[in-house]
Amino acid sequence: MLSLEQYQTAFKSYDIRGIRGKEIDADLGYYLGLGLGDYIREQSGDQATMMIGADTRPNNTQLINNTLLGLSQSGLSNFVSAGMECDGYPHGICSTAMAYQLSYQTYDYSIIFSASHNSAEYIGIKIFTRENKFIPTSVLKKLFTKAFEKYSVQGFTPLSDTQAIDLYKQDSHIEVNKKKRSDMLDHYFGQLTKSHSFAIDYGHGAAVAYEMEYITQSPILRNRDRFHIQHLFGSPDGNFPAHETDTSRFSNYEKLSQEIQNNDKEFGFMFDGDADRLGIVLKNGTVMTGDILTAIVAKQALTNGMGDTFGSKKIFYEVFSSQVVKQVAAQYGGESTMVRVGRGAFCEQVIAEHGLIAGESSAHILFGPYGYAEIPLLALALILKESENFASFNEMAAHYMSTYKSQVYHFAIADKDGLMQHIDDSYPELSKNYVDGVRIDGDGFWFTVRKSGTEDIVKVAGEATDTAQFEKEWTKLKQIILEYGAHEK
Repeated sequence: MLSLEQYQTAFKSYDIRGIRGKEIDADLGYYLGLGLGDYIREQSGDQATMMIGADTRPNNTQLINNTLLGLSQSGLSNFVSAGMECDGYPHGICSTAMAYQLSYQTYDYSIIFSASHNSAEYIGIKIFTRENKFIPTSVLKKLFTKAFEKYSVQGFTPLSDTQAIDLYKQDSHIEVNKKKRSDMLDHYFGQLTKSHSFAIDYGHGAAVAYEMEYITQSPILRNRDRFHIQHLFGSPDGNFPAHETDTSRFSNYEKLSQEIQNNDKEFGFMFDGDADRLGIVLKNGTVMTGDILTAIVAKQALTNGMGDTFGSKKIFYEVFSSQVVKQVAAQYGGESTMVRVGRGAFCEQVIAEHGLIAGESSAHILFGPYGYAEIPLLALALILKESENFASFNEMAAHYMSTYKSQVYHFAIADKDGLMQHIDDSYPELSKNYVDGVRIDGDGFWFTVRKSGTEDIVKVAGEATDTAQFEKEWTKLKQIILEYGAHEK
């Protein structure tokens, strides 16, 4: 068992996440379950329903068992498993994206055991309501702390895998909601009229379950005359041996890029570790960042009737996003709003303002009409549909990538606030906004610098009219960052 101080560092900006053995371990689950259980009973009563899911990390199992123990000892009993059965995974596998679809307006609360795109040494927990709103980590931290201080001295006896699984109740809503999601995807993939050839990289993550099942079993996508799909890294392995599953890091696309070149595919599509983010790489190795993909999805949603049916044409983008999102929204009758980075607060604002599409540069793309949640496969269908308006997928990409937009660079530093202020002070003559961190606007370029809410990292991204201008301005900014004592990760 870790110390209270160690555990408290795992409560990040919108989820619980940390390095196993340093910030989080299986024992955290028990005390979180006790505190959370009391909270849920107060908010929703003893009969509140809870859906449980997990990604492919092998260290999830005991964490889930302990959490279920704490929840059950608090007086809750209505637990439903969202996991697809898979050898070696007692609780099955379910992506975060699929969990949103299975639980929306169905189960009172959902707990997904996932550390998202982080590397294998991390484990984590996401907790959200039937509206797909996250319970604030500030609340979870207080609930955990109170339970830990009260009960940690006496300890507990962990549940075995069998005992934990026996707590689940059979429930037909999982299959009902799964079919609704499949029917919705069939609707959009069914609108495609041309043939498409691409590769999908599952990264050994949570997409190997429901997402891969849909792709390989859909009658539409199995049509060999129209779809030529290559599947990569489709076995579950939470050690992620192929590559890290962060879709915002360009280096993670190297193997996928090589495969699409070797097999003459139009492009490569990648899921992150818990399959709530997507990425696309072109045959020449160029990565289409999440903001560019958001712009393409937004154009389709504004023109294919989705916005009209939903009653909203509001497009949300965050401070790392290219100007193309704003331009596309204006061109096709939408309205756009720049918001903070961070899935929790981001989603809250989108829900409150009835947003149609919301996207981050990291390629979280939320769909208002479908639970205000990420659905990477729906994004793929809309991107493919948009590509059919061009002679080739590459031509579409070039149309939307008319400027040079960087990846999000990560710099490790403990004094995040000091570095942020140092960068701000280094550009006294340029205009800035402070929606989230600092966005510096120059002549033909911009940079956004913000501190991570989950790690001792400052993140930087930018855009310029062309590569040469970007490299010039980036060299200057990078030197400012390194001179302060940060180092690039």
